[in-house]
Amino acid sequence: MKNSEQQLTHLQELLKIEKREDAAQYQVKIIQAPLAKRRKDGLCWFPVAINDEFVGLGGRWNIDIERTNDKGQPHQLNVGSIVTVFEQKHGLEVDKTNGVVSKVENDKMRIALNNDELPDFLESQSNSIGVYSAFDDSTYREMNHTIEQVKKANNDRLADFREIFLGEKEPVFDKIKEVKTDKNEYSDFENALNHLNESQKNAVQNILRAQDIAIIHGPPGTGKTTTLVAAIVETLKNERQIMVCAPSNTAVDWLTEKLNAQNVKVTRLGHPARVSDTLEHLTLDGKIEKHPDYKYYKSLLKQSEQMRRKALKFKRNFGKQERSERQHMLRDAKRLKQDALKLEEYISKHVLEHSQVLACTLAGSANYMLNHRTFSTLFIDEAAQALEGATWIPILKANRVIMAGDHQQLPPTIKSFEAAKSGLENTLFEKIIKNHPQTANMLSVQYRMNEQIMEFSNQKFYNGNLKAFETNKNHVLYQNLAPVEFVDTAGCGFSEMQNEETLSRYNPEEAKLVVSHLQVLFEEILLKIDNKEIENSKEFIDNFSVGVLSTYKAQVYLLRDLIRKNEVLSNYSNQITIHTVDGFQGQEREVMYISLVRSNEKGEIGFLKDFRRFNVAITRAKKRLVVFGDSATLGSDEFYKDFLDYTESIDAYKSAWEYMV
Repeated sequence: MKNSEQQLTHLQELLKIEKREDAAQYQVKIIQAPLAKRRKDGLCWFPVAINDEFVGLGGRWNIDIERTNDKGQPHQLNVGSIVTVFEQKHGLEVDKTNGVVSKVENDKMRIALNNDELPDFLESQSNSIGVYSAFDDSTYREMNHTIEQVKKANNDRLADFREIFLGEKEPVFDKIKEVKTDKNEYSDFENALNHLNESQKNAVQNILRAQDIAIIHGPPGTGKTTTLVAAIVETLKNERQIMVCAPSNTAVDWLTEKLNAQNVKVTRLGHPARVSDTLEHLTLDGKIEKHPDYKYYKSLLKQSEQMRRKALKFKRNFGKQERSERQHMLRDAKRLKQDALKLEEYISKHVLEHSQVLACTLAGSANYMLNHRTFSTLFIDEAAQALEGATWIPILKANRVIMAGDHQQLPPTIKSFEAAKSGLENTLFEKIIKNHPQTANMLSVQYRMNEQIMEFSNQKFYNGNLKAFETNKNHVLYQNLAPVEFVDTAGCGFSEMQNEETLSRYNPEEAKLVVSHLQVLFEEILLKIDNKEIENSKEFIDNFSVGVLSTYKAQVYLLRDLIRKNEVLSNYSNQITIHTVDGFQGQEREVMYISLVRSNEKGEIGFLKDFRRFNVAITRAKKRLVVFGDSATLGSDEFYKDFLDYTESIDAYKSAWEYMV
């Protein structure tokens, strides 16, 4: 086994490989592609008109743009996207600057630039301005810098973490505290956590006992977030301020919302463009705007900008006195802006000091606002989806670490196959569980799925330790509808195909069968409602939701198109979500349809070989799970053969021929 320094050096090498692959893919998709193709693929707006420019919080310049061509066309420039704004002359990019998309509405976009001053080319009213997706290597640089610090740490808390987490030293726990169980003498601990089940309480108690590291292992539907929030609330009874992180903005937003609901004073850090609109009042920027000194701050910025604009009206051919006056005005404008930024810094520190929880992404924890801050406890949610290099970033600021996640679900997204198979997909979460199993408590009661939907994953991934809660153990969509169905397309001639450009797989005939099968379900539901066979029909309809998943983007696009064109299903588009498996982790639906796509004579299954992806797919369903696949192709793999055997054992196997008229 490699020592900790060798492991970290190896990690740095893998991150270099990943960065090279990430940059190479970007080169092919953006830099090397002609402008016309970038526009066609929705990766570029060109040309655009600049409708407005103004200074926002942090002294960041913002521009409002509107595309003048390709109006109404779909695109991939979303809120939170890092973009390059450029000017083109004679077919070449002559000027450019980067920023973040903070707002998109139809053909209009707002971009927060990474500039203290507005670039000259954006003030020129050029009709050759455009914007495209940018490559951002800042996270790679931050990860490498962090790993160097971890390697060099000596005789300090970071060195302790390195040795413990990478298997060279054992973690320490306090002795178990007795908890009264007499119904008439609940301890404070029991009273605070009486909404949790026993496995959840054990996980919280393990966290409170941990001096170094504790882990909540939360399989699907077991209330991981509920348990994590309870642990945070308990921790705050003894600690003034903690930090909460997750690898994605979505996961941070979700925790922020849950903590706020528990009356925890939480401040969401990060670029406002990447934070959910519903949480704007909890962001640092949102709280700054409510501070008593905010109006004065805005007036300073306004004065600064007015003076700058007035100064720039002077022409170059003005005399010496006019040039001197212009320089004086520009100096005054700069001084006013500096005063405004100092005031903003004061307000920011005030907001942070009065927060119990600071919430951000793993990379966001490197924010300069958190420099020189340390936290008694760091909580990391969805840690099993985080690259190890990113996980170390907030750990630099912690005295104790708590992680939550499930290493039997999706691993981190990695672009380099070489890096992934050489160990980059192995997370710090997994390493700690492997090195120190005693740090982890698995939550054992699941509140989402019918027991038959749960059981295959339970046996394959969780050693049979999961139990379905009584209220969902036998729940079904409606009477006499089985909770699980496998539709076998073997022998139907449903061959997979491959998109020549994207290389993604799709299966047209299987997609058509998925849609027709789903249409029949909707028609049966509508008929039962008409015949009053479904009680509380309004509540049923309001809660009814369907997810349609595939591991392949090309199949997802095909399914979306077919459902959009379907006379019945198109009327219920708000209740049907069609996505890749990777985009659906953490979500759930009443009914899930899974299209496995692969059907070939060689028995090749590609992406399906990552069985954790299948685990995520089938555990999204609450009351009804329908899986479509070719048993002849799938059965060549032992894992999927076991799934086919399981469906037969519960009488859930169907042949596609039964649905073909």
